[in-house]
Amino acid sequence: MTLLAVALLACDRHAADAQPDPVFASEDDGSAARPRIPGATCGGPSDCAADQVCLNATCVGARTSVRAELLTAGAALQSEAGDIAGAAASYQEAVEAYEAAEITPPGAVLCRAALTFLNMTHQADTRERAARMADRCLRQTLPGDPLRERVIAALGRMRYDGLNLGAFDLPEAPAAFFTEAPARPDPNRVQVTIAVVPLESSSFAPIVTALQGDAARAAAQDCFLQDWEVRHEQQAAASFQVRFSSRLRDMGSYDAYPAELELVQQSLAQEGFEPCLARVLPSVVELPTSLGRVVSYETTMTVNATLAATE
Repeated sequence: MTLLAVALLACDRHAADAQPDPVFASEDDGSAARPRIPGATCGGPSDCAADQVCLNATCVGARTSVRAELLTAGAALQSEAGDIAGAAASYQEAVEAYEAAEITPPGAVLCRAALTFLNMTHQADTRERAARMADRCLRQTLPGDPLRERVIAALGRMRYDGLNLGAFDLPEAPAAFFTEAPARPDPNRVQVTIAVVPLESSSFAPIVTALQGDAARAAAQDCFLQDWEVRHEQQAAASFQVRFSSRLRDMGSYDAYPAELELVQQSLAQEGFEPCLARVLPSVVELPTSLGRVVSYETTMTVNATLAATE
């Protein structure tokens, strides 16, 4: 009995010393409160904020704008078709539609909008716009969210281009995000050519499109500049075997076929342009959650990058 009492006393002391979870802390008195950001897990309505409901064990907004949802769906289709500028405009309209209805745009919409804008950063006038939308995404999502991680990765590729990383930790968004001196050549000077040998497959076609899209091009620019910082070469090339497949996963009550994408480099290099692309490019492709069947495709891909001379 004595040992049990001591153990219980130690547990009570430890619990008293513990700090409240900042996500659940009240601004008034530090006591437990409902989470402020949608996306938190929940066991019932009482775990969510007053304007949220508990759906599939996740807190989601109780109100919506059908117009904004339709614009978001259209933007996704435009993005899949390679119309990045059109998708960006539709995402912007969707965000504005939520705001017109006095609804905070869902984090998923903000993050998809941010990713679309970040894929257009080869246009100098879109950089601040992309960073601002990314900041909104990060303020409305929780760590571990897959879309948030993709936005973080895209922002990370701009860390040497004058982006003030500390701006994203400020209580409010600053007037400008690109306030630092660039530490390397402008990514717009890097001319990238990507070629993927196509295959007759409706499942594989979107992967080919994504691997040749603006997000892949931006990733290739970053990999080239990382390599340039070490070798200072004006050109770089890489070749890959592209492997896209799915496999059966027994989930108990149903079967899933998660997709996998792998780029197998053709050289033995462990650092530089080619290994960087092999690591980064699969992350810029949003794979389907389940293909509904086992598939296996393989083709080849080449990437060439050149640093253009300044005028």
